[in-house]
Amino acid sequence: MLLYIEEAIKDHPRTHKVCSFFPNATKIYIQHYKNVFDQTLHGGASTQMTRILAKLTGNAIMSAPKWYGHTSQWFFFKTTLNCLFDCSYCYLKGAFKNDIPVHFVNYDDIQSQIDSAITTFRQKNPSDTMRRYASDWSDTQWFDRFLDWNSEFFPFFGQYQNVMVETRTKSADISSLLAGQDVPSHVEVAVSLNPQTLIANYEKWTATLDQRIANINALLDRGWKVGLRFMPLLPVDNFLSIYEQFLQDLSKKIDLSKIYSHFAWGLLFTKDDYKRMLIKEPKLDVLYRLHDAWDGFVREKDAIRQQFYDLFEKYIPSCSVCMDG
Repeated sequence: MLLYIEEAIKDHPRTHKVCSFFPNATKIYIQHYKNVFDQTLHGGASTQMTRILAKLTGNAIMSAPKWYGHTSQWFFFKTTLNCLFDCSYCYLKGAFKNDIPVHFVNYDDIQSQIDSAITTFRQKNPSDTMRRYASDWSDTQWFDRFLDWNSEFFPFFGQYQNVMVETRTKSADISSLLAGQDVPSHVEVAVSLNPQTLIANYEKWTATLDQRIANINALLDRGWKVGLRFMPLLPVDNFLSIYEQFLQDLSKKIDLSKIYSHFAWGLLFTKDDYKRMLIKEPKLDVLYRLHDAWDGFVREKDAIRQQFYDLFEKYIPSCSVCMDG
């Protein structure tokens, strides 16, 4: 294990905890995380055993794009960049130069930003529900065993009225969610789903479909709000038959009436990210089945998306379409 550690946070308690989790790690102290994070890696260099510990000094919050998620008042916030899963289609490949995870350890500063944003929002919207999405830059659940993300942020958001937080995962390890603590009513655990053949081909190192289904049922039994995220829908050969069999099996293995929310969407990139994706994944078949759409994104053609949505309407009528207003 190799840990790059910013000098500014080398004595932070969370830095010490991460270091104790990896007692044999080689430590390299750096001035700023971007000195490593903004480097393009060549020759298939492996980053599975590399982490960066840093202090977030910029903005932790950004507004989600139109048509994203549950309501019109929704925001992303970041505590980690990148995850250890290697989903070949992941937009983070287009957004970042390499896939080394960066963990920002100064949760208190991030929470202060969130608190200020909520206070400002409440001045104009005293009763509207606000949602915070935590997992659009990383799979926070996978790292929770040494970052204590859940125990730090779930109670933090619990102090506010009408504020919901979503954490989304493809991880097999949900042990921290099933531990003895009370289940918070303001948290939705969203599980990303795809047919197993697509998980095997496109979602390296993630949980299998059977593992994800078992996790969903365990979370439901424990009383969690659980969301299903069919994101992204992949336009592979024979996609309709593959997804129909998938939805048939899913409806038999999960009580869909207990699911808090369902969302689906297809592949979608900004034009710049798409260009970078083609450089990083030049042989990825699904990238070549996209086009420049009317809304400025690169995405699947209307006819393909409609076929997907018709299929989901058949099996999960309550499934909402995301990012397709």
